[in-house]
Amino acid sequence: MKLRTKLLLGIMAIIAITAGLGIFSINRLNFLAELTAKLYRHPYAVSVAVTEIERDIIAVHGAMKDVALARDNAGVDAAFKVAEKTNVQLLSHFDVLEERFLGNPKMWQDAQKAIRDWDVIRESIVENMKAGNTERAQSITKNEGVEQMETIGGYVQALKDFATNKGDEFSTSSQAQRNFTITLTVFILAAAVLVGLIISFILINNIMKQLGTDPAEIGIIADKIAAGNLDIDMREDGVQGVYDSLNKMVKELRAKAGVVEQ
Repeated sequence: MKLRTKLLLGIMAIIAITAGLGIFSINRLNFLAELTAKLYRHPYAVSVAVTEIERDIIAVHGAMKDVALARDNAGVDAAFKVAEKTNVQLLSHFDVLEERFLGNPKMWQDAQKAIRDWDVIRESIVENMKAGNTERAQSITKNEGVEQMETIGGYVQALKDFATNKGDEFSTSSQAQRNFTITLTVFILAAAVLVGLIISFILINNIMKQLGTDPAEIGIIADKIAAGNLDIDMREDGVQGVYDSLNKMVKELRAKAGVVEQ
């Protein structure tokens, strides 16, 4: 195999290893980016939506307390209007859960149903207030209303726990992938360096075999021959390649020069 071919093969092997390392690194980075996107799109988005749901539940309950404490029908209507407006906003957060919740859909559906069942209790409070049954309205608020809130709270807490656990799962997976990527990248990099050293050693060894000695020494010998100086001290044992050819050439030139002198 020619020296040029060996050099090309060696360089191509090093390039291939480097390219493989780059492709692997890009692939792992993309995987980590996907995990991060999933963490944002699913557990994080669900956690935010659940937090908004909890906030709106408290706001609705507060508005219903205002209904129970209102002194006239106008006050009842005003407070109930706030409760209903907040309730619409509350239910809108379930659009996020429907789209992004990764668990059993029944979990968020049960929470949504419990909130819709709360409508009946709120309407009962309003009816009693307008009918003058203030004590009954306040009793419903403190008992059935609070009980329904606790039921809703249980469902919402389950959603929050699931989102938190799923987020931890993604985070753990991301960390594991990070550690795996770093370990494998270091291993591949070390292997690439080792292979590069081996290829370099083989190429240098082959070049030295073909030259027979250091390139600088060959250059000095060639310059002396070109200048007509054949008084060159050259080795005889274990010589090969270009150095051996130069040695033979010097001997032939000396022999021809001797014939000419005679």
